[in-house]
Amino acid sequence: MSENQIREIRAIVQSLDSDLLDKELDALMGEIDIDVDSILAKAQSKLEQEHNKMKKRRLIPIVAAIVCVMVGTTVVYADEISNFLESFFGKSTVYSTVVDGTAYYLETPADLDGGGRIYAAMFTQDSLALVIDAEFSDISVAIGDGKEYEPDGYSRGPNGAEFGFYGLTPVQDIVVTLDGKQHAIHLSQAAAALDDGDIIPAEPNSIDWMNMGYKRTDNGVQIFTSFADEDLNLNMIGSPVKREVKGNFDNQAHSSNTNHSPIQPIVGCDKDGNAYEYVYEENPLAWPVTRFESNAPAGQEITLEIPGIIVGYKKDLEKFNIDLPVVGEENHPNKEIDLGLQKMVLQSVERTSSTTAELKFALNTGERKEVSIHKASINSTDFLSGELLWKDDVCTMAITFDEGLTQTELIVGWPSFLVSGDWVFIFK
Repeated sequence: MSENQIREIRAIVQSLDSDLLDKELDALMGEIDIDVDSILAKAQSKLEQEHNKMKKRRLIPIVAAIVCVMVGTTVVYADEISNFLESFFGKSTVYSTVVDGTAYYLETPADLDGGGRIYAAMFTQDSLALVIDAEFSDISVAIGDGKEYEPDGYSRGPNGAEFGFYGLTPVQDIVVTLDGKQHAIHLSQAAAALDDGDIIPAEPNSIDWMNMGYKRTDNGVQIFTSFADEDLNLNMIGSPVKREVKGNFDNQAHSSNTNHSPIQPIVGCDKDGNAYEYVYEENPLAWPVTRFESNAPAGQEITLEIPGIIVGYKKDLEKFNIDLPVVGEENHPNKEIDLGLQKMVLQSVERTSSTTAELKFALNTGERKEVSIHKASINSTDFLSGELLWKDDVCTMAITFDEGLTQTELIVGWPSFLVSGDWVFIFK
């Protein structure tokens, strides 16, 4: 579908006059060799229903995308298209990612008096993230409610020090205080995901509890996901080379670390079989990265395959007690643990010394064959430290604790899952 056609469609739907809409859509679709009569009828009916519930601005991308999908991909019924698009309402595109709700961000780095700069800022319904390239020893943030907030998280990134502030209400104007000196920062509102109405669905597959679509960008593609379960989050686009994750934690030092296999390349092919790799946008400022770049020639039809994605929950899911046997013995709780998308079973607990034990879990015991457990948090307030290996369908956990412990409460949550969907995008 050409840019001229897209502009025509957007112009048509500005008035949303039903008679004009019918007439202009008929003219626009006249030369397209597909049967659209029933689809247009369903689309019109769907739009009339939606008109009673939504503002005009929300209808425009629905109409445009219905036509875009009918022209550019396989024939899909209008109610399916409308439902697909509605799943992306309330999402915003900011930097290299897509977030839920309204978001604000720093469009260009802000220079600081005395040197350095605030390289990036992103304020979402979950958190405020700052990237600062400057020398300082103390930082706080004010958002206009009379309070000063200190960071809840810190790390070093390629563009400077990265800080996270959680539980704040998003605002456009913030004050960042560095070593007692205040810096007022104004943030811009991020664009809504459906502002231009051209998210195109992936080709149909068997997974009906999520939607995936795309927009073409100047150098590649941005991928959009939405889930029927609103608590589910996208963690990463792509599949790991190996299903193996190693993790450890030290509850005394309040630290943890995770290492996982690298992600397989995402590859698109043209009609002649030439392959083009799609890689993360250079120097991404937000995660998970949903924008990918490629050297694929513009204007060529490309078939892009997404073999899988990693998704997860940001919450604890189950708490239960386990008994720790005497040294050299093993018990078998066979406790099923429901992680939402998938299940696992605590099969055995073996005490290997007076202060250590080993737990073994069977993974992926639920019914969803397209979902496998990537990793999860398993911990207890009684544990001093632990190491976990998630490999294929087994998790092995080694823990340390104080001598004399005979029972403890396990807390299981924050799981992530590999979803193997083999999504296909056909770029016209």
